[in-house]
Amino acid sequence: MLEIYEKSVAELKNDMINLGIKVEQAVDNAWKALEQKDIELAQRIYDGDDVIDELVTTLQKLMK
Repeated sequence: MLEIYEKSVAELKNDMINLGIKVEQAVDNAWKALEQKDIELAQRIYDGDDVIDELVTTLQKLMK
C-alpha cells in the first residue's frame, strides 16, 4: 500500500514539475513576443494555453 502511495506522489511531483516547465516556457515566450512584437508567437502561446489549463485541472482533481 505504501509503495502505491509513494508511486502516486512521485508521479504527481513529476506532473507538477512538467507543468512548471510549460508555464515558464510560456512566460518566457510571452516576453519575447512582446519585445519583438511577434504576433504569430503570441498566437501560438495563446493557443497552447489550453494544454496548461488541462494540466492544471487534472492536477487539481488528483490532489482532492
